[in-house]
Amino acid sequence: MARLIPLNINTNIIFPALIIIGFITIILVKYFFSVDKIILRKLKKTPYKPINRIKENEYAKIIGKAKYVHKPLTAPLSGRPCVYYHVIIEKTIKNGWTTYAEDKNIQDFFIESSNELAFINVNQANKFTKLFLVKDHNKRSGFLNDASARLEDYLESLGKSSTSFLGFNKSLRYREGIIELDEKIAVKGIGK
Repeated sequence: MARLIPLNINTNIIFPALIIIGFITIILVKYFFSVDKIILRKLKKTPYKPINRIKENEYAKIIGKAKYVHKPLTAPLSGRPCVYYHVIIEKTIKNGWTTYAEDKNIQDFFIESSNELAFINVNQANKFTKLFLVKDHNKRSGFLNDASARLEDYLESLGKSSTSFLGFNKSLRYREGIIELDEKIAVKGIGK
């Protein structure tokens, strides 16, 4: 006859362990399903095609260097020439950071690959565009750290200020990413 042996389960350990497992699961799901990771996975799955082999209305991925069509844009924080910039300015709140201002601008450009050019028409693609861009220019301002004149001018152009109404510095962080001349990029879209 079989006997059941009671298990001694410490209930003081189970509840905290479940909370930790749940917390880790949430972080992994948020990381895996972030917009950036989804874009990178889709780009990785799409095969590269030379520009001259892309057919009409075919989805394709092109890898090449960005080239200007018009006079380049100037990135507002770093002053670098580019075809696209994205700036995010965040300020501190009680439990973290929140977006204080966001600005982006893009213009038509070429991608050069194997001595061939593909024209990227952003006006047609703008409503469907999803971008993954590394924010490679970072600045901060806050307590005992005044914003530079360039940052002050930029904030003023957005109708914002780096100081409170009492004149104290707000804790702000500025992040900027760009697509600059001859930067190697990958683009996925429909050939026309």
